[in-house]
Amino acid sequence: MKTFITTISLILICLFSFSQERVNLRKLHRQAKKGYVFANYKLGKIYDEGILVERDSLKAAEYYEIPAERDNPDAIQWMINFYEKQKDENPRLYFLWTEKAANLGDSVAIYNISKMYEEGFGCEKNHHYRFYFCEKAAKKGYLPAQSDMVEFYMTGFMTDTSFSKALSWRDSLAKGGDIESQNYLASLYYKGFEVDKDISKAIDYYELAGENNDPIAQTCLLTHYSGEYGTEPDSVQYNYWYKKFIENPNIDKNLPVKYVIDAYTELAYKSMHPISVMRYWTQINKSSNDSTLIKEVLGDLVNLAQNDFVYAKYQIADYCFENREKKDYNQKLILDYAQSANQSGIPEAKVLLSEMFKDKYGRKHYRTLSNYYDDAIKNGINWAADTLIVLYINRDL
Repeated sequence: MKTFITTISLILICLFSFSQERVNLRKLHRQAKKGYVFANYKLGKIYDEGILVERDSLKAAEYYEIPAERDNPDAIQWMINFYEKQKDENPRLYFLWTEKAANLGDSVAIYNISKMYEEGFGCEKNHHYRFYFCEKAAKKGYLPAQSDMVEFYMTGFMTDTSFSKALSWRDSLAKGGDIESQNYLASLYYKGFEVDKDISKAIDYYELAGENNDPIAQTCLLTHYSGEYGTEPDSVQYNYWYKKFIENPNIDKNLPVKYVIDAYTELAYKSMHPISVMRYWTQINKSSNDSTLIKEVLGDLVNLAQNDFVYAKYQIADYCFENREKKDYNQKLILDYAQSANQSGIPEAKVLLSEMFKDKYGRKHYRTLSNYYDDAIKNGINWAADTLIVLYINRDL
């Protein structure tokens, strides 16, 4: 009996609530006819979502229009979405509602207006407005607009070409989280292409991309911090980025880490990241029989050497010396490259120089040879000790 009474009570409460909601709905209709903005907004939502009534987008648009005209941002966005679905039938209305949102400062709407002016969609084509509204959206931090500004200044489309302005917008993109721009600027500053070389700045951009779990940037950072390619080793940073790399959700965890690093090094090389050119050369020089690939990467090394990357100079000198019997090479240039690498503190360059002297002069320059080998040993090239012992044993007294 108690359960029956409780059930009846709940039914009565529900009926009362439903009845009350119907009363409230009629009240909203009366208020809407009087022009009350809030009532029109509520009815727009009711007809849009089908609350107590059948869903009716046309009725929802009728009610949402009033608060939208009074600058209600949610209502304006609803009207934009409504007319976007029928923009081919009503391009002008789609344009006008988007323009209204743009006038209220909505960055997406401002950018969309700029695209409409370019295409003449719902308005007359106007390249001046295309540039004006795109720049306005870009200044508000909207990344697609900033990307367009880069293109405008690089190509001279609708404005004069300006590499410095394109670079400035690239920087805004990078700081806004655009990984492509972060890697682009990192590569640019690392090489010093069209800008002053700034390794520290390049690393900052690589680290932005690395923190965004970009495997290519992380691979470049591992290469840089390893200290194996003419850079200062930093074990703390190397270990940090190695951990980030192996935990990266974007890499295949079923493959050996070294294989994955080598694969992303190749991708980084193809994207022309300077530090990866040197690492990729190390990967293929001894293992690849593809002469076309070797020639291509060697050409990229030459570009780096001409841009004063001393480790690239060492790699070129080493390759040319190893292949001296197969190919002619500029002995003076290669010797200069080896000496430059040696003066920059690359330990392997000391061994290379000793081998070059031995090849050219035999034991005539014994003291020079022994000095190079001795320096190599002091810099951690332990196998140079064996060669130095042989020199002592075979020395002509």
